[in-house]
Amino acid sequence: MTPGARLAAAADLFAAAMAGDRPVDRILHDWGRANRYAGSGDRRRIREIVYAALRDRARLAWRLYGPAAEATGPGDRLIPFAAAGHMAAELEAFCGSGRHAPPPLTDAERQALADLEAGRHDEAMPFWAAANIPAFLEDSFRRRFGADAGAALAALNGRAPLDLRAHAGRGGRAPMLARLRAEGLAAEPAPLAPQGIRLPEAATGGPLRDHPLLRDGSLVPQDAASQLVAHLVDARPGMTVLDLCAGAGGKILAIAAELHAVGEGQGKDRQGGRLLATDIAADRLDRLRPRAAQAGAEIGFLPWPPPEELAGACDRVLVDAPCSGTGTWRRAPEDRWRLTPARLAELQAVQADLLERAAGLVAPGGMLVYATCSLLPEEGEDRVRPFLAAHPDFAALPETSRAGAAAGPGRVLSPHRDDTDGFYVARLARRG
Repeated sequence: MTPGARLAAAADLFAAAMAGDRPVDRILHDWGRANRYAGSGDRRRIREIVYAALRDRARLAWRLYGPAAEATGPGDRLIPFAAAGHMAAELEAFCGSGRHAPPPLTDAERQALADLEAGRHDEAMPFWAAANIPAFLEDSFRRRFGADAGAALAALNGRAPLDLRAHAGRGGRAPMLARLRAEGLAAEPAPLAPQGIRLPEAATGGPLRDHPLLRDGSLVPQDAASQLVAHLVDARPGMTVLDLCAGAGGKILAIAAELHAVGEGQGKDRQGGRLLATDIAADRLDRLRPRAAQAGAEIGFLPWPPPEELAGACDRVLVDAPCSGTGTWRRAPEDRWRLTPARLAELQAVQADLLERAAGLVAPGGMLVYATCSLLPEEGEDRVRPFLAAHPDFAALPETSRAGAAAGPGRVLSPHRDDTDGFYVARLARRG
């Protein structure tokens, strides 16, 4: 492909990522399958441009357009052009240079590129643009991180590592870590997660892609923070444990593996305990069923809403609530530009409803664990505080982050402090 053709493809794919709701990885994969003429080098370069444009969109838009950046069209082609690192003279030559090249630059685009190269808007750049977030979220992130907001968002704009969870019931982390190292992979223990293994991104292909430990479920891709949330549920043999928002089941499977290991270590089974899963979107559970079978996890699948006989009968209820996903922006940079104030308000209402439903399911002396892969206070302590005020029979267990910073009721995990995805988790114990 010519440089112009690569730019045209990157601009189209960037616009598709900004306008749709599919993961950008899937958009790029489908484009590659439909355009076999693009070689591996072309696909790699196009992918680099699209991801750079998504991660750097707000900053580039401000450098191009200044105060008009907020009104920039979501799929503005100058953003991927600028992300590719080409100067205006190069872009002038590439655009309009052939059948597959982008159309020629307009006068307005030439002016925007000239402004970028001269740095005319750089000194006046606001925090939200420099941090590459939607402007309406600036106050939320400043509230969450205070003076650390810049560092926190810089880390959130980086690339995420590959974390795996070793199946606790199949030997756990130590032997699997030793095996991966013996095979030449730079594997290390993942932070905070008792069964977590971290690998450099380069290991995602080649020897790891079809590794037998991944094929048989002994190793499962799962971020260290997500693994820690499952561990904090503190499920024990004999308990009834309900995952109210199970989805594809990453956390309930981690809980099942821990229980299996505990049961074997004590020479007994779960003493009549039950692992239960449900989800407001029943089709999400379809992905969990084969994964549970592969992992050897005995999980009971429930309809939505959970049956009345579970009222006050669960020792542990996990609410891994639908959320903005701000804590996973390293993996899905397109999601930051799809979030709107209206969508955030909808999610907060769902979270409050799920907490209310979960409260009626927790047995006296049991525990409700509320988690979101979000760094916004609106989806964390702002949901937990009113819940506690309305439910005096629940109390938040004290939690602190590794850096010692508390989020009121609950614990915040973030890339810059904990080297994990961003998560909020609160453990709410019911008196009894």
